Amino acid sequence: MSYSTIIFLSLALLSQCHADLIADLCTKYNNPSICNQALRSDPRSKGADARGLARIALDNSLSATQTSINVAKSVSSPSNKDKIDTCIENFDDAVGNLQEAKPLIPKLDRPNISTLQTKADLCTKSNNPSICNQALRSDPRSKGADARGLARIALDNSLSATQTSINVAKSVSSHSNKDKIDTCIENFDDAVGNLQEAKPLIPKLDRPNISTLQTKGSTALTDVRTCSEEFGASEPTKLKQATNKAYTFIQLLLIIANTL
Repeated sequence: MSYSTIIFLSLALLSQCHADLIADLCTKYNNPSICNQALRSDPRSKGADARGLARIALDNSLSATQTSINVAKSVSSPSNKDKIDTCIENFDDAVGNLQEAKPLIPKLDRPNISTLQTKADLCTKSNNPSICNQALRSDPRSKGADARGLARIALDNSLSATQTSINVAKSVSSHSNKDKIDTCIENFDDAVGNLQEAKPLIPKLDRPNISTLQTKGSTALTDVRTCSEEFGASEPTKLKQATNKAYTFIQLLLIIANTL
């Protein structure tokens, strides 16, 4: 059972209960048979409300994801090691998100359901879910944060990563690539400026300020992307890694802004 199942079951707490909650919920699940089997085979499901079913779903999600890690390790070989490592890294991220979800279930009011849903959804929409998850989970401000709080974290990471990109660009500059590097640095500087202007918008996120935040973020994203487009396939590896990281965080900021 997936993380989205927990969200779905959690949202049911805010709607009318039915005579057979399991049957009602599982008909809306992408695999009703597995859903029914997993919930009904657990003795805790007897008479459980959606909150109780969410606990079961979360426990099953953790167990299944950990099993996926073990299976991935067991089928690893020299020919697939890179792909397996990516799988394991993403499974680990999933376990981290599920562990963070545990304390939310006993207090599933609308804000906590929003937090549960936000963390589940945001990084799956990112171009690099692993970096996204790592950045959000490693920041102590993310614990219990709503979308506004996560936007602050994304913006801070965007600024830091873009500044790092400037430093990396300077470090890989040479006579042969100077013109392209100068273009990169100029665009990174523009991105930093747009992100700095976005900072004061987050505490007052009404509709006009959200629109301005989206514009600033979108412009910063274009600024960062311009560097990679300037180099194409010849972009220095260190610069490409730094640029991708900045792109990931600015993209995350935009994803969050679009949920507000």
